[in-house]
Amino acid sequence: MTRDLRHRDGLHPGDEKFLSQIATYGWNVTKIFRRQGETGPEWAFSTGLFQSYQHPEIVILGLPLDTMEEIINNIGLEVKKGARFELEEEYQGIFARCGCRFRAVDQSQYKPYLGWALWF
Repeated sequence: MTRDLRHRDGLHPGDEKFLSQIATYGWNVTKIFRRQGETGPEWAFSTGLFQSYQHPEIVILGLPLDTMEEIINNIGLEVKKGARFELEEEYQGIFARCGCRFRAVDQSQYKPYLGWALWF
């Protein structure tokens, strides 16, 4: 189930902006930064690609946050034009110096990594 993007009365301003991004562009990118004292990589993920284009969402870990946001937005633009990125296929042109593969995220990792997308 996904949210109805037309009815957003009474939402927190952050939630309103999140839904507005999806309604306007087709997806939103959420960037998760490490808090002081935390270990592990930072990450970013899309929300809305599935609702808007029936394409799996994108999650990237371990690069600079702005870089991950740019990559997800570039992938989103390609999906919007009709591209499909399939699991386990290698794609060139997403990263400057190497190919990449799309992999499924185990459902046990949804809650720790994709909280806002689960709310959506």
